Amino acid sequence: TYEHQKLHGMGDDLYAEVIPADRLGLPCRVYAPVGSHEDLLPYLVRRLLENGANSSFVNRITDEDVAIEDLIRDPV
Repeated sequence: TYEHQKLHGMGDDLYAEVIPADRLGLPCRVYAPVGSHEDLLPYLVRRLLENGANSSFVNRITDEDVAIEDLIRDPV
């Protein structure tokens, strides 16, 4: 078994399309990191930079000009 995970407040549009029970029935855990300010801030800034970048999967999936082949290509 497996589950999808989603950081609270990130990728909401993608989550709404892919994960709802009436679409695929896949489990998805919505999580929020917990910790001290010193531990939490660098983590959240990194996640914002990753998901906020124009080149991120979350942003590219809604762009109709991006071919599916480009979306699924191995980034390495």
